[in-house]
Amino acid sequence: MSLRLRLRPMLLTSLLVVLSFYQNCGQAPENQDGNTGLSSNSGKAELPFAYKAQIDTLSYMSCSEMSLSGYEPRAYFTFRAGAYNNTTGGITPTQEFISATQYYSKDERGNSLNTSVYNSGAILSLSIRPINNYQQIWAVNGQVSAGKEVDSFLPPLDSAPIAGPLTSAVPGQMLNYFPGRESKRLMEASLRFYEFENVAQATRDSLGTNSSSYLVAGYTASTDILNQRLRSPVDVTPEFGGPAPLPGQSRVNSIFGTGFKLNFDYAAGRHAGDRRVLSTSAGIQEIDLQTNQPTGSTWACPSTFQFMVVRPEDVRAGRVVCNAGVDRYNVNDPNSLPSLMAIRRVLRGEDWWVDMDNHCVMPKDPNGDYCYGTTLGGRTIAYNYTSCTASNLNPTTSVCPHFVSVCVRQ
Repeated sequence: MSLRLRLRPMLLTSLLVVLSFYQNCGQAPENQDGNTGLSSNSGKAELPFAYKAQIDTLSYMSCSEMSLSGYEPRAYFTFRAGAYNNTTGGITPTQEFISATQYYSKDERGNSLNTSVYNSGAILSLSIRPINNYQQIWAVNGQVSAGKEVDSFLPPLDSAPIAGPLTSAVPGQMLNYFPGRESKRLMEASLRFYEFENVAQATRDSLGTNSSSYLVAGYTASTDILNQRLRSPVDVTPEFGGPAPLPGQSRVNSIFGTGFKLNFDYAAGRHAGDRRVLSTSAGIQEIDLQTNQPTGSTWACPSTFQFMVVRPEDVRAGRVVCNAGVDRYNVNDPNSLPSLMAIRRVLRGEDWWVDMDNHCVMPKDPNGDYCYGTTLGGRTIAYNYTSCTASNLNPTTSVCPHFVSVCVRQ
């Protein structure tokens, strides 16, 4: 064989090696998950924390003695929080995450939530947390259950229906509605402490009178909603793309999320009894739980956003007036339409009648009302009492009325 023929295979092999070298330099390695430039097994959190949620509506329903089943959970709650207007509420990527992924494609950015240690498996949850320990869920009897002491706003944030739209959003754009299961498309969560009146009162005391707890929107450490641990900036170190913890900062006193300091008062036109509505005067104070400083956001909780809950049987018996019909508002009253819009954020049209003239709501359930409990027997509701106290009300024969009150971010 000639020298020319012997050199040809050698030159071809060298050319292939060179081409392979340049190809590998120009393309990021692909990991086992098929995501370029990311490695879920590297032990590193390549990206900073990605989520920033903003609530624009908080509502309190004072119903109690609901110890029996049979009611529609969607219709009844104790606290309901949500983002109902994407100009004032929703979820968006943090600026740190946007900067860290500025050269990613949309698919890479979406997939990175699942492969990043500090972002994968997170759920935006609602719960009540002691001010001295954000890693503990407040519960009267110590038992925590989903839909009662804790609830999720959305499916896991790294799941395709959430991660895709979220990471494709324009910077600063807030998203509050997503594709997926019907019950978890809207960014909304509810807590329920309505089995007994003493439980409802203890809940109000913890948040208001004692000021020992916050209503918290935070991010779970795993996809298990009953895992009480929330994600903290202490989990993120400079090595993993985050700032160093501040002096004294710990998982107990610093988390990613928002706390709401609530206050309760008498309903409009009443001056004694149980404080069963969100306070008009004190309002809501919003706290950044990473720094424990007020966010500066303002909330409106006007008395026009308070609605008395009435029983259909009392309307039929002529004990109280609350009209059932299509939603109407007074065009001559500048407060009427905003009030109707506020109450309709939290009470569905398929569940409740809303009477703007008498400022009341009445359930549509043909099986009856559950707000006042099915154990009341012959007790009546003292709808017209302005001072509903033990001194002027016999608790064996009458109970004070319940209310739904709403606060809206400005």
